[in-house]
Amino acid sequence: MFSSKPEPAPVDLGEFKIVSVALGNAVDAEQQVPVSKTVFGRYDRIYAAVLSTGQHQGLKLSARWTTADGQLVAETEQALVPTSATVTTFSLRNGEPWPVGKYQLVVAVDKQPQSTIAFEIR
Repeated sequence: MFSSKPEPAPVDLGEFKIVSVALGNAVDAEQQVPVSKTVFGRYDRIYAAVLSTGQHQGLKLSARWTTADGQLVAETEQALVPTSATVTTFSLRNGEPWPVGKYQLVVAVDKQPQSTIAFEIR
């Protein structure tokens, strides 16, 4: 007999929503990415600025960075209790030069993916 786990119920985000996710190699004083890009150098630090709107009583926003074939590079999470428009910034840095190739970032709210962005290291 086969048993399957039920799908988790979608998170009730209420008014909260992700408006945009921008990648770049710098952030400004407001923690936003001033110049969005999807191609990075082997020595770049990579930032992801997640712009969201709406209120919520509490949630966890996470950034999961992987190679194109799904190998985990890094994963970080930040707790939020947003009351208005909010910028949440994640960053990724490597002590060695980045391996050339294709990567992706998945931004999730309470472990449920909301936005995926592909990028490349050249």
